[in-house]
Amino acid sequence: MSKIYFHIDVNNAFLSWEAVKRLKEGETTDLRTIPSAVAGDPKNRTGIILAKSKPAKDMGVKTGEPIFSAVKKCPDLVCVPPNHSYYEKESLKLRKLLEDFSDEIEPYSIDECFITYIPLLGSVMEVANNIKDRIFNELGFTVNIGISDTKYLAKVASDFEKPNKIHTLYVSEIKEKFWPLPIENMFLLGGKTAAKLKTLGIDTVYKLAHTDINILRVHLKSQGEDLYNYAWGKDIDERHSKKETPKSVGHSKTSVTDLTNIEDIHSFILDVVQDTCNRLRKESMKANTITVTLKTSNFKVYSMAQTIDFATNGTNEIFKDCKNIFNKMYKGEPLRLIGISLSNLEPDETTQLNLFETFNEKEQKLDKTVDDILNKFGNSHLITRGSLIHHNNKNDTDID
Repeated sequence: MSKIYFHIDVNNAFLSWEAVKRLKEGETTDLRTIPSAVAGDPKNRTGIILAKSKPAKDMGVKTGEPIFSAVKKCPDLVCVPPNHSYYEKESLKLRKLLEDFSDEIEPYSIDECFITYIPLLGSVMEVANNIKDRIFNELGFTVNIGISDTKYLAKVASDFEKPNKIHTLYVSEIKEKFWPLPIENMFLLGGKTAAKLKTLGIDTVYKLAHTDINILRVHLKSQGEDLYNYAWGKDIDERHSKKETPKSVGHSKTSVTDLTNIEDIHSFILDVVQDTCNRLRKESMKANTITVTLKTSNFKVYSMAQTIDFATNGTNEIFKDCKNIFNKMYKGEPLRLIGISLSNLEPDETTQLNLFETFNEKEQKLDKTVDDILNKFGNSHLITRGSLIHHNNKNDTDID
């Protein structure tokens, strides 16, 4: 019997978790039942909408839009500030509960994960219903569960009708349930790609699945081949099991409020570096070139690249280099996004120690520990290398 995967997706996670928290603290109004949103800075009406209730959605409020724009559409919108540390705790509670149902849990984001179905616990639908009910009864929020024999299709299924629903989308069901859908319903297919596909006359998953793969390669390169395989139900892992060596590895992160304090910015950089280095070490690669990208609150973007003395995938070394690059380029503007890209890669096992490079076994062990946490829980917010930030700040040069 092939494996069966459940994709567990918390319905409207940030707002649901915030609503449950406030109800437990004695509030009588459930945020989920009124026009409400979790937003950057509700007092000053700055920042963006991170999550919204269904009544707010019905009023036209959209995730990612500025608060002032949302309030114009919905004057009675109740905005509450985000509480990421609390959301992380709720995410951990969810994964702890899921350990009762599977020993294979793969976090995908703070509010969603894949688990492998264990037949001994009952039929597929029995187990799925048990999971859904226990989450609601014990944790107070609802989830959607997508079920399939591939992770990709399980993810697609969990996005079907919401909330608090269970849907199947097995490979044997794609002709009936998947192919008739608009291409916008495909996971890992963005708006720009959808628009490009439509210029080729491809507006449904069926048409994508029955387009010559060579045509897709011409117009979308490797992404076209990926999407073609997804349309036929190929799994994420299956599709990338023989992937080419990456030319670069990168990660970026957007802040819900303006970043102006240097220590906060350095901490933010470290958070991005940890995720980026985790991905680099997963590829068993080391980087020779580091690029730091900054986006200001006025959406101005600028970046700087630097080739380092020796290839590395160590978080500490790359963090130091990123701070040095940042110090050279930062102009004092409030920041909203920081991105790190590592390129000019080479295999880890072939890298020779430079005469000036110090081999630090302790740091390697720390990197491995952090990787284990990221791979298990999928969230770098859970990790704070305060000592690293404090130590490095002592040696910072002044920023002009």
